[in-house]
Amino acid sequence: MIPHSIQPKLIKLLPLLGSENDGEVVSTVRAIGRTLASADADFHDLTDSLVRAKVVNKPLSSGEGFNYADTYREAAFDGRDDTHPRSPSRRFGLTIWHPEQVIPWWEVAKHCITESKALPRKVGGKFLRPDEVVLLKRIEAHEFWPTNQDASWMETIVARLHQARDFAKRERSKA
Repeated sequence: MIPHSIQPKLIKLLPLLGSENDGEVVSTVRAIGRTLASADADFHDLTDSLVRAKVVNKPLSSGEGFNYADTYREAAFDGRDDTHPRSPSRRFGLTIWHPEQVIPWWEVAKHCITESKALPRKVGGKFLRPDEVVLLKRIEAHEFWPTNQDASWMETIVARLHQARDFAKRERSKA
């Protein structure tokens, strides 16, 4: 298991593996190895965390009465107790489109901002306050890891956005 405390460093190191300079690539691999070792983890743990966090782009089909919030609550936990609202979330993200595929927090934040802007107010879009957009942009920029309270709030936003999207589809089909 990759602890959340080293994830920001890994997020900065992984793109460096694409360097054209072989020396930089080797140095980056060694730095990733040291970072993982500092948390009693290894490359197998890193691979496992990537496999569990597959990202998909195809939305789940939803019928009348589908409750997105229930799907998000069923997202897999890593087994640790994460009950305090202000402690960092132990979850990597949410299941936005498929119940077995977790989308990372920074992508969830981006999704919330984009969808809220795209959906008209009359169907339930454009409801985020400016301070909420700032918080989501900070999460999207990897400035901090969301707390349990932030994660719950983002889950609610995603559920509202998906319900608004479904409402907009139903309204268009009536027209």
